[in-house]
Amino acid sequence: MEVRPITNDSDGHLEITWCEPATDKQIAELAKKYKLPTAHIDFLRKSNGAVGCLPFDPWLLQIWGADSMLSRALFYDEILQEEMDMPYMLVFGNNLASEVFMYDRRSQPWSVWRCPSTSLVPEYLIEVASSFD
Repeated sequence: MEVRPITNDSDGHLEITWCEPATDKQIAELAKKYKLPTAHIDFLRKSNGAVGCLPFDPWLLQIWGADSMLSRALFYDEILQEEMDMPYMLVFGNNLASEVFMYDRRSQPWSVWRCPSTSLVPEYLIEVASSFD
């Protein structure tokens, strides 16, 4: 897998690490299970996952590639649907530590939220963005 680091500041700090694009097959497999926003699919066509710095807490975001999202989201689906009664949430990344990033699929566009991965309950959800765009 080719990883292309992008530096955006004068000190040369790593801002985003991109990956090779997802294949059509990987995207098709993911699409069988989840209907993702167009912007997310477009992102995967450019980079099958990425890690980047955020200008706010939790300071880091890892967007899972298509294969990783399939396996990890399925794990979280079971917890969100059966244990936490939040079947409308879909996990798509993390902060490489203790928080996950997820979509709220109840309205369009899907908003982006973060939550401690050990406390997947509505009272700990924090809205991050109004959409993936």
